[in-house]
Amino acid sequence: MNAQQLKNSILQYAMQGKLVPQDPNDEPAAELVEQIRKEKEQLIQKKVIKKDKPLPPISDKEIPFDIPENWKWIRLSEIFRIINGDRGKNYPSKDKLTTEGIPFISAANIEKGTISKEKLLYMNQEQYDKLSGGKLIEGDMVLCIRGSLGKSGRFPFKMGAIASSLVILRSYIDENILYEYLNVYLGSNIFNSEIRLYNNGTAQPNLSAKDLSKFRIPLPPLDEQIRIVNKVNELFGVVHKYELNNIEINNLQNLFPAKLENSILHYAMQGKLVEQDSNEEPAAILIKQIREEKKRLIEEKLIKKETALSPITDEEIPFDIPDKWEWVRLGDLVTNNTGVSYKKDNLSIKTESMIRILRGGNIQSLKYLFKPDDIFIDSGFVKKGLILRKNTLITPAVTSLENIGKLARIDTDYENVAVGGFVLMLNPIVNNEILSKYLAYVLNSGFHRNACRNITKKSGQAFYNLSRTKMMELLVPLPPLKEQKRIVKRIDESIRISEKLK
Repeated sequence: MNAQQLKNSILQYAMQGKLVPQDPNDEPAAELVEQIRKEKEQLIQKKVIKKDKPLPPISDKEIPFDIPENWKWIRLSEIFRIINGDRGKNYPSKDKLTTEGIPFISAANIEKGTISKEKLLYMNQEQYDKLSGGKLIEGDMVLCIRGSLGKSGRFPFKMGAIASSLVILRSYIDENILYEYLNVYLGSNIFNSEIRLYNNGTAQPNLSAKDLSKFRIPLPPLDEQIRIVNKVNELFGVVHKYELNNIEINNLQNLFPAKLENSILHYAMQGKLVEQDSNEEPAAILIKQIREEKKRLIEEKLIKKETALSPITDEEIPFDIPDKWEWVRLGDLVTNNTGVSYKKDNLSIKTESMIRILRGGNIQSLKYLFKPDDIFIDSGFVKKGLILRKNTLITPAVTSLENIGKLARIDTDYENVAVGGFVLMLNPIVNNEILSKYLAYVLNSGFHRNACRNITKKSGQAFYNLSRTKMMELLVPLPPLKEQKRIVKRIDESIRISEKLK
């Protein structure tokens, strides 16, 4: 049960007389109603208010639930005056209101059960004096009857006026507890059911003051109203703490899978995720094979010879790794290319041989997506070597700082998919699926993503450029190939569990 459901239950118990115990010594609600009736008669005699046509009593068929014996079902207008705002020629238009003077209240000003000053507009004394109705006094309840039906708040200022979308609820007797109990009622299911019953709006929800006057309200004795209001406030305080705790728990639950994945990747990088096998060939053998393959590719002019990477110093090594592992530069393991560069006009050419272009938005951590708004370009603008092949790693080269370092591995050979010019392609020199998966996991770790952020340069207000040269200098902890296989298997299993948690 969420916080709002708890509040609804509390208010429903309050309206049914089940929230606090009844006291047989309390003066019955009928006596309070009679007191209010007498006060209303005096106001009529003094010509403060006009005599209204009496409303029909609430019949047994109208009673939605039972209430205690000393309570009474009554109409809202029997205990509160319902005062409309001025809707005539003296109603001030918004362009004639100012930033100081007498508060002019609209629905936008009602927030959290009171009137907020933040968006408040004001009228001058002359405008106020011309109004024929809708004048506020301190303590009035303001209620919205058009648009945000039922939105309400107490008026905290000495004087003011209401917009035509509001009404004023003013007690006939000077009892603040009536307003506080009214506030409980206005948040309850019985009040909301009355709104649904009388809402006569079509394009916009709408209530008339006449219909509002008919609303049914279960009225307790004054002393019990005090107990109800105090208990509601007490329980709402507990619910608020529950809500905050729930938010914190939900945040932790949302963060936990991501933190779990990052912890797993970090353990993997340190050689702590799976056991080492002393009989396995050391990573140095794999590095030798990669160097030989790189030499062959250069000789056959399949890749270009690049400037030699700097040797790794002891000061650079961030943490210890197992004996059979090796620290290597990323550029010793992969070649790099940027994707397809094109002009906007190129995209207007449509042929039977079109290439889908993946951009930064297609790349998520450890996966890539085809999207409905992907762009396509004629294959004549795309070099063959830029078509995506299995085991290629792709990462945004120009993106927001938070997305720098996110990387995906291509899991199949494509004939008609490439990446755009703001995306880097990292191709393992040895086209090995296990090595490719291992690199994808390591490069998606928090350690490497932070390292990528540290080698970016800001471009404009929101984007950052990832340096290809500096990226190739990043350090990668390399295990023996058989251990990479065990690591990849364990990470795959862990990520499946993490996905279920999400």
